[in-house]
Amino acid sequence: MPQQQQQQQQQQQQQQQQQEQHQREPSQQQVHHSHPCHQSQQQQQEQQEQQQQAEQQLQQDRPKHQSAAARPCQAAAAAAAAAAAAAAAAAAAAASPTMAGAAGAAAAPLRLSAPPARSPPSLLPLAAAAGAAGAAGAAGAAAAAAAAAAAAGGGSALWSTVLGKQQQQQQQQQQQQQQQQQQQQQQQQQQQQQQQRRWEQLQQDWKLCQQQQRQLQWTTEDH
Repeated sequence: MPQQQQQQQQQQQQQQQQQEQHQREPSQQQVHHSHPCHQSQQQQQEQQEQQQQAEQQLQQDRPKHQSAAARPCQAAAAAAAAAAAAAAAAAAAAASPTMAGAAGAAAAPLRLSAPPARSPPSLLPLAAAAGAAGAAGAAGAAAAAAAAAAAAGGGSALWSTVLGKQQQQQQQQQQQQQQQQQQQQQQQQQQQQQQQRRWEQLQQDWKLCQQQQRQLQWTTEDH
């Protein structure tokens, strides 16, 4: 923000100087009307002087802005590095508890052996975060293993229930098919019995007809 304000101020100053130059140009043209080369040289010199002044101001103001802007940037970078390291340690802990424990064990001697005056300020929170992540990773891994075992047991129970239902459905279908076959056989038997009865009746009727014909013949012969 301060750099932008300074740049805006410099642009305003340049615009004012250019306006002053434009105001001076008619008088210079009237005085030096016969010397246009001299007029262009003066303009170039003035522009060069303005550029030099602007560069000097920028060079003088850079160290102040850099020192003021570097502090929050450094703090933000350190915080980002600590957060990234903690996230990496948590991810490693979630992936495998042994690696998280090793990371915590490796960070613990660094924290104990390095004196606080010589160690940079970012190592201490990193080591603490790594140790906490290792403990959390071990607990999380145990919980995940228990959940996996429970899920495996529940899955096997569900699978057994599904298989049992499928077997029951198959048995019911087989029973229904058998019942349908039995019904068809019974119907066929009934049809056969009916046909036999009809045939027997036809035979009896035929016999009766023959007997009647014989009787008629006898009666006619007698007369």
